[in-house]
Amino acid sequence: MSENIQEDIKQEIREARVQLDKKDVDYEAAMATKLSIAKKIFAREKESILNSKSFLEFFSENQEWLKPYAAFCFLRDFFETSDRSQWGRFSEFSKEKLEKLVSKESLHYEVISFHYYIQFHLHLQLSEAAEYARKKGVVLKGDLPIGVDRNSVDTWVYPNLFRMNTSTGAPPDYFDKNGQNWGFPTYNWEEMSKDNYGWWRARLTQMGKYFTAYRIDHILGFFRIWELPDHAMTGLCGKFRPSIPISQEELESEGLWDFNHLTQPYIGQELLQEKFGASWTIIASTFLNEYQKGFYEFKEECNTEKKIASVLKSFLETSMLVKSEEKLRRKLFDLLQNVALIKDPEDLRKFYPRFNIEDTTSFKDLDQHSQNVLKRLYYDYYFQRQEGLWRQNALKTLPVLLNSSNMLACGEDLGLIPSCVHPVMQELGLVGLRIQRMPSEPGLEFGIPSQYSYMTDLLALKEDYTTRPAVEETINDPTNPKHYWRYRVHVTMESLLDDKDLMKKIKDLVRGSGRCYPQKDLESGQANGVGSAKLPLGSELPSLAQTNGIPNREAVALV
Repeated sequence: MSENIQEDIKQEIREARVQLDKKDVDYEAAMATKLSIAKKIFAREKESILNSKSFLEFFSENQEWLKPYAAFCFLRDFFETSDRSQWGRFSEFSKEKLEKLVSKESLHYEVISFHYYIQFHLHLQLSEAAEYARKKGVVLKGDLPIGVDRNSVDTWVYPNLFRMNTSTGAPPDYFDKNGQNWGFPTYNWEEMSKDNYGWWRARLTQMGKYFTAYRIDHILGFFRIWELPDHAMTGLCGKFRPSIPISQEELESEGLWDFNHLTQPYIGQELLQEKFGASWTIIASTFLNEYQKGFYEFKEECNTEKKIASVLKSFLETSMLVKSEEKLRRKLFDLLQNVALIKDPEDLRKFYPRFNIEDTTSFKDLDQHSQNVLKRLYYDYYFQRQEGLWRQNALKTLPVLLNSSNMLACGEDLGLIPSCVHPVMQELGLVGLRIQRMPSEPGLEFGIPSQYSYMTDLLALKEDYTTRPAVEETINDPTNPKHYWRYRVHVTMESLLDDKDLMKKIKDLVRGSGRCYPQKDLESGQANGVGSAKLPLGSELPSLAQTNGIPNREAVALV
């Protein structure tokens, strides 16, 4: 490019930096600006880049995922939606249609190749950053999300690997009594196992090009996942997959015969009056049918959470009822979720106890014998009968991930943790996550930081960097699947590097812990292993690093 062309692009970048330099990230504006600038640069240098040796090598090594990804991006933008059911003949993926779309003779090749170009430069930039960090004795840690978006390139190309009629989430906990529903489909592990989890191995191999460590998000999902029907909006009425259900024969042998009472929403007139007061008759006539005197069931058009939400919106637009939509929806959901057992949609003779079963009037209105049986089966389902199955499932899937690369694997092990999880993690050499107000040890309200492995909250070491309100530093609200992550670190890297006092504190802490060697020792090779250093709290770390094949120098810098 000529010098004046370079300068006009540089000026546009400088102006964009000023416009986008805000307290929080404006993702839409940032993405639109970056893509606009990238397209201008691409138009000027596409011939030289796309024919360069480095690009051709990158394309050759990555075309298996690069071609479908570029095609997906083109179709998403062309149809103005990522919902592939709206893509006409491209709704179902086929290799033949893909090759025609991405061929150099295609009318759309310039747009397709722009996405190649973007991925190529992302590869170059991340590779350069990783190499620079390694030379400084620092390693990068990547993130392996537990799920993929329902409307993603993965589900388009490999729909057989996902249970598209389900949704992933987490059961109720301290933070959300209704559980969490993340919206993406669960994995079809049986199908994935047919090629020894090739989809996972490919992801880890790709990550290993840039990262030395990675976090396995929601590692519990590799033991079992909280699976919900795709018509659910909350995370309450789910079941664990895999799990051993309660059979109809099991219930009948205990004297439980009234399956309609146990599995259908138990809605009496008294409950309706309690929830909706004087408005209960309007609510009942809109959403319910009276199937016997004083007892109701949901109408067919509103017998799921998504149906209720849709009907409720229309109802409030036309009725004279002045009520909060959110509060009404929550109360209607409470009615729908008022069941003791959940039927398996794939086998109607199998059942799963609803989480927090004792909170339901469906349970409370049973006789004492039935309550005792259900309490025993509830405890057995959630805390006993699954342990062997879940351990077996994790030992089948996790080693494949660990053996796919030389990266150090770290597991995010928060939530309702089965007793088999930590022994398996220790057996496989997986580092866990510790949060003081969410201790994994039973019976503790708060964790004991002095007993933790080493922490890395560096900004908290100095008061100058803790001026931002804590509520604004809640980067992620896991209870809200639509939470908009806009957090931006309020300190620049340049100002941190210039803070000699903070740099000295960090160096003193690292050296004083015995967890690193002076740079001259690293370069001379005198640091023969982490084990020779004094490790007062984390002496297991050398074996973790060695188990995953990470060079000692990088392991030291990492931990």
